[in-house]
Amino acid sequence: WELCMEDDDPIVQKKFVENLVQMQRTGIVLMAMALFLRLMAVQAPLLRTGTISHNLQPSLDVSNMISYPLCALIAIFPQVLASWNLDFWYIVMQTLCVFPLFLTQEEDVLNVSL
Repeated sequence: WELCMEDDDPIVQKKFVENLVQMQRTGIVLMAMALFLRLMAVQAPLLRTGTISHNLQPSLDVSNMISYPLCALIAIFPQVLASWNLDFWYIVMQTLCVFPLFLTQEEDVLNVSL
């Protein structure tokens, strides 16, 4: 990200990185909320009927079970996400988004939303 910045002003660069970190933190908090709602949509039938039956894509379950605690961790402790590990967290989260494609049956790939 530093290579694409043409401004050599350290104040501008610092502010740019701070904004990147804040954008990713905000995105992860929103993602945690969405994953929590999905968790509730999966758990509601389990609590009502005692069986796991939901209309959501089942291949997303593993990815979401891994993503939710990571997003909750960053939402609760935002200092976990810092400028020096921004790329690491981005790669981890994007990998978790693509991971369900490898668990999905070939005929269901069109139904898996990234």
